[in-house]
Amino acid sequence: MSITDDTTALDTTWAEQPVVAFTAGTLSTYTDLITEIEGKLQRGTLTTSTVPSTTQLQTWIVRAKQELMEAYGFTFSRRYATATATAGSYRFALPPDFGGGSCILRDTTNDITISASTDRASFDAVYPDVSALGAGEIQAFTIKNNELWVAPPADGSTLEIEYNRTGDDNTASTIAYIPERLRWKLVDIVCIEAFELLQEFDKATYYQSKSVGRIQQSKRSDSHKKWAAIGYRVKPWFY
Repeated sequence: MSITDDTTALDTTWAEQPVVAFTAGTLSTYTDLITEIEGKLQRGTLTTSTVPSTTQLQTWIVRAKQELMEAYGFTFSRRYATATATAGSYRFALPPDFGGGSCILRDTTNDITISASTDRASFDAVYPDVSALGAGEIQAFTIKNNELWVAPPADGSTLEIEYNRTGDDNTASTIAYIPERLRWKLVDIVCIEAFELLQEFDKATYYQSKSVGRIQQSKRSDSHKKWAAIGYRVKPWFY
């Protein structure tokens, strides 16, 4: 038997399953976020043709979200997404904001959580040629070649993947999963980029210092909370 590595391009469509959403607060929407940033910059209403432009702000907001995902490992960084697995398929493109690390795969059609192989070598040892297997209820999965592989090939079920997101969302204006207190930190990070572009480096340095200090203060505060030891995730009821 031989190990098969198909190089066919993948185009898997994942739909987000919103689980945690913070919709209240002063910065409750993306528009509120932009308005707050405009107020900090004091350059009036920004458009696609101003300096900085709304397009640049959107890029910086995505970057700021990525930095917050790196700095915090709370429940809000977990994302749930589903995709319909075409019968006979065993390779799937990962969600575009897949951040690596541990993930959980569920077959929601058959209501099962799929066991994960620890690495590619273990998966290949048991399933050296997945393409030779008939479609059926998925028994195992792994991440290899920057793809999601399952065995045996799917039987047409719906898959749900739970993973750590990078913050680089399919919709750049998504902020619902970010708690209110971190949206303020997001504003500070964007202001650093904006003032650097404007060559107002004293203000950029100020926001840099402000951002680092507030994130450090926030993380020190979180470390004292009772949920710190379990990664800020609620324990199942049977613990």
